[in-house]
Amino acid sequence: MANAAASAAAETGPLGTHGASRLPEIEVDTYNEELRDADGFLGDRASKRAFQAIIDDWRDRLRKFDKDPLGDTPTEELGKKVLDKALASDDVHAAALVHAAIEEFAQELALVIRRFLRLKAWQETERIVIGGGFRQSRVGELVVARASHALKGDGIDVGLAPIGTGLGNARFSRRAAEKD
Repeated sequence: MANAAASAAAETGPLGTHGASRLPEIEVDTYNEELRDADGFLGDRASKRAFQAIIDDWRDRLRKFDKDPLGDTPTEELGKKVLDKALASDDVHAAALVHAAIEEFAQELALVIRRFLRLKAWQETERIVIGGGFRQSRVGELVVARASHALKGDGIDVGLAPIGTGLGNARFSRRAAEKD
């Protein structure tokens, strides 16, 4: 039996296969949901494309009065490093634009989470891990932290963290914690 487990671990790597429901020290009860609203899938409101659309919208609004604080580069070509640099720069207008996008996107993320938490499969959720490239940027860290504050401000005590941020032995639902 030990050889079979070692063989399976060698084939899938130390973290298992992509999309696995059981990982070392973590049990994933559910992920994403295909809820729809008037604009399509609810989860799409908390996607990279949605974040870029928010930045693009802010850039369009600001261009009506002054030059674009992020320059002429199309939004879809602005990477995490560029946005992190703008956030930390001495250019308060560029930093303010990124802050505005962070706030708006964090509110969208919080809205999606609130709706997911109404579903039976999500009701006992203790922690939600946010994946994607956001975990590798200051902008992403701030989005996750701000969404967490928005939820807590509404009395929703669910932990949010970018994936891979030292969660240690964290479990991702009360049901998983009760199995210990």
